[in-house]
Amino acid sequence: SLCFKTAGTPKPSSRWYDATMLRKWIARLAFSFIVIAFVCGYEAYTKQHTKPTQVLLAAGAAISTGLGLAGLRERQRLFRDYRYDKDRESQDNP
Repeated sequence: SLCFKTAGTPKPSSRWYDATMLRKWIARLAFSFIVIAFVCGYEAYTKQHTKPTQVLLAAGAAISTGLGLAGLRERQRLFRDYRYDKDRESQDNP
């Protein structure tokens, strides 16, 4: 798991908590995944590699692109939820 125990704080062990932590990490690393996808795609396209290496680089680029897009989606979702909570708080406390 991505959470470390601290003194006096129990580690949540629910599936919801694990899924939330995974989504937060994907959101944090979205830009890195996109950079890795670009580098892998560039290497596969321009360099003189053997055929299996080019296929692996292209597959890595495709997977990294998917993770990067999923991370961007999660970033937007987290931002939207944060804005919604702030708007709701301001309506509750005029």
